[in-house]
Amino acid sequence: VYFAGDTAYHPGFGKIAAKHGPFDLVLLPVGAYEPRWLMGGVHMNPEDALTAYRDLCIAHPDVPPPSMLPIHWGTFRLTDEPVDEPPTRTLARWTEAGLPREALWLMAHGETRRRERRG
Repeated sequence: VYFAGDTAYHPGFGKIAAKHGPFDLVLLPVGAYEPRWLMGGVHMNPEDALTAYRDLCIAHPDVPPPSMLPIHWGTFRLTDEPVDEPPTRTLARWTEAGLPREALWLMAHGETRRRERRG
């Protein structure tokens, strides 16, 4: 499992995956991103999160891509985007990218999920 924490997009995600991956699950922040001129250096938006996800996958093309759990959204209003926008926008970008819906874990607060181990 890879937990990105509270971060902006940076070019090191691929290096992290190469050194510590492959991952079965990646937790990437998708909220608290507007206005971009202020928040872009400290928080990812959904588009940044998908770029980070691709970076985390590219180092290990021989294994199935990990599931992604979008985090850092909806608990309370921190920034200017609507509080419910991050998961909707994440799903839209995920779908546009042609990624498998079952690999995107959009969960309600308090929801639990179990994934069977690979291999």
